[in-house]
Amino acid sequence: MKRYYFIGLFLFFLLFFPRVNASLGVSPAYYEVDFEPGLTRVFTFDFFSDEESKLMIYTEGDLSEYVDLSVKELRKGGRVNALLRLPARVAVPGTHRLLVGAKQVPEEEGGFALFGNIRAVIKVHVPYPGKYAEAALGVKNVNAGQPIPYEVSIQSLGSETIQTVSYIELVDVQGTVVLTHSLGTASLQSNEDKQFKGELESESLKSGDYMARLVVTYAEEKVIVEQKVRVGELYVRISNSSYWVNRGSINSFELELESFWNDPLDGVYVSGNVTNSSVSFVTSSISLEGFSKTKVIAYFDPSSLSASTFSIDTIIHYAGKTTEQSIMARFRSSSSPMLYVAVFVVLLVVVIAIIIILRRKRKK
Repeated sequence: MKRYYFIGLFLFFLLFFPRVNASLGVSPAYYEVDFEPGLTRVFTFDFFSDEESKLMIYTEGDLSEYVDLSVKELRKGGRVNALLRLPARVAVPGTHRLLVGAKQVPEEEGGFALFGNIRAVIKVHVPYPGKYAEAALGVKNVNAGQPIPYEVSIQSLGSETIQTVSYIELVDVQGTVVLTHSLGTASLQSNEDKQFKGELESESLKSGDYMARLVVTYAEEKVIVEQKVRVGELYVRISNSSYWVNRGSINSFELELESFWNDPLDGVYVSGNVTNSSVSFVTSSISLEGFSKTKVIAYFDPSSLSASTFSIDTIIHYAGKTTEQSIMARFRSSSSPMLYVAVFVVLLVVVIAIIIILRRKRKK
């Protein structure tokens, strides 16, 4: 029966879903233009599809009422010229997204089909009145002693030229500024974008977490952008420290290893020994990505142990170094599952008996 079911299901999809047109594209994907009063410009898009289907060309989004298309329909694909005529003024400043799209149109009635829809973007940057700027900061995690690469972008999005003074500072977890790096001064015209790339000297920094803060001042305004950055230490630890094990059998439990190093570490493994006993284990080796946590499985037989709680002395091996760490383990209760079933049944009988007695009293 299952065989006929799947055959019927296949025939259903074959009949009622005759085509799935997913290969629909456009090039280029977007244009960017700075607003100018009365600007007239033609943007060319090439749409393509691997199916002989009709494409409806349309516009939507911001400023779409100022666009004229050279064609409204295409067969399989083709070129579309979008003529943009901007008005003398746009009231809302910022980036406006004007969409030019192509949508596959069904030409047959009946059945079902999935049709594609692809859109390209024309971004129109309208300046803010007066002086206005935005900024972006990018920093990368490093290891102790390595310089911290940074990338800064400052954009003048206002209608007037601005003079900026900028710097980057590093702040530790206590809120203390531990490093300041000047980016100097810059003059940016309307819609101009200036990039800054370099490195922060961090030889004196201890390993740990910091906050990188970009400060850009212009006129009487200030822009502040923050991003977390970590300075790594060649150190791996077990991030959890308490485990439950079963008596009378070989146990497996997960050790979660945490790396404080920015680079990947290969061949990481853990050896362990139950304190004051001959019970020991060695895990398989794993790879740890930078600043990541990964689990490794340990196997050992605690049958010879008598204490309900015991300590395991572990050694984590990595990159020619080791970390010694003690973790605690406890035996689970050895009570039989049937005991819990019996207790549950007794409680259930008691509850039923109470309900019956209460009902009889109500009837009397």
